Amino acid sequence: LVEKSLSDRVHNCPRCGLSMDRDWNAAINILRLGMQSLRMIDRSPGL
Repeated sequence: LVEKSLSDRVHNCPRCGLSMDRDWNAAINILRLGMQSLRMIDRSPGL
């Protein structure tokens, strides 16, 4: 996790350098967690 203030609107991954809107990144993470809990995808690292 990368801590952000409410004014920080972009997520920058320190591991891979990915840069994207923080809300879009959060939506992807929530979707992945839901799919993992339903065992629809594996738990390998991704975005």
